[in-house]
Amino acid sequence: MPTTPRETYTVTCLQPHMDPGDARTIDVEFEASLTLAAGTLLGRVTATGRHKAYTTAAVDGSGVWEGLILQWPITTDASRNVSIQGDDNASTSKTAPAFWKGAFKCSDLTGLDTDAVADANARVILGSVSTGILIVH
Repeated sequence: MPTTPRETYTVTCLQPHMDPGDARTIDVEFEASLTLAAGTLLGRVTATGRHKAYTTAAVDGSGVWEGLILQWPITTDASRNVSIQGDDNASTSKTAPAFWKGAFKCSDLTGLDTDAVADANARVILGSVSTGILIVH
């Protein structure tokens, strides 16, 4: 029997840490020319209603976290077409899934800070914003 694997797979999407059956996603639209990792917190740009990475200091509306967390790594082109990285179908669309409910390891998330937790009325259990579990509901 061979001892080395013939094929290996890397899962690049964000997975809930606890109670995966309770997690929920929604498809969201994105701003143009982005590259975002799975687990990125998303803020909504007020003028367009589209999403990009949440940043506390942003003044375009994306500085308020509404509780959305990107499920898959994505890129968007200048026309806002979304390509999901790691998707075997290699197709583009205008949306990608983001979690709006679930329990996630804080260490798997990009952009999480205490302001974001307060913005979304989320809570951190079993640790801090860098080491705990984030509950989004």
